[in-house]
Amino acid sequence: MKKILIAAAALIFAAGGVMSAQDYQENIFGVKVGLVTSGMNFKYDYDASELKHGARAGVSFAGTYQRLLTSNLPFYLETGLEFSMAGGSEKYSYDESGYSSTEKHIYNLWYMSIPLMVNYKFYVGDFTIYPSLGLYYALGISGKIKYDYSYSVSYSGQSGSEQGEIKVFGKFNEETEDGGYLLRSDLGIRVGVTGQWKKFSLGVHYSNGFLNMANTDEVSGAYFGTNDKVHNWNVNISIGYNF
Repeated sequence: MKKILIAAAALIFAAGGVMSAQDYQENIFGVKVGLVTSGMNFKYDYDASELKHGARAGVSFAGTYQRLLTSNLPFYLETGLEFSMAGGSEKYSYDESGYSSTEKHIYNLWYMSIPLMVNYKFYVGDFTIYPSLGLYYALGISGKIKYDYSYSVSYSGQSGSEQGEIKVFGKFNEETEDGGYLLRSDLGIRVGVTGQWKKFSLGVHYSNGFLNMANTDEVSGAYFGTNDKVHNWNVNISIGYNF
């Protein structure tokens, strides 16, 4: 009798394991919309202690796809296509010997990115929570710098200002003074966590770029110096729906 009960229990556990494995959805398609806080880390080959850096807010839109990697464990590979605002700001102020000036650059950028993440899901009733870790590749598709420059000379009473916008990507154009600032391609790490209730999700992830985005190629009219570095980062809070 004891052997029969043990065999029955083993059969029940085995059946339960098969059932849970079969319950894992193999292919999951979804959409997400998010609020983004982004910034840029600038490192110059000179004393830039007077520079002040700032973040900017934006939005993101994404289509996602998750693929079950194993039949026994809820490991998923997640990828997709995301369009996201990015950028940041830097401000420089100078005041000495009766001359003062302020210059501010605001980077308004749009990127198209493809993430490659690994997710592991934990199930509690209708709720699912899963951490994510992986890489992303991003391509700059549009970008401008909004600049604002002003100066004043106290001993002569002179003052002036200039505002405008210039394009960020591509080669420098001498006629329009556009381009030559940033390279288009970025690659970096992404880590996040998502909570899901039935088909609705709420997630947050942090991304940080590995590549130096500063265009340092003098042939193309680079704005940045040879040893200058610029790296992107962002925090994205998104809501989503899985089909």
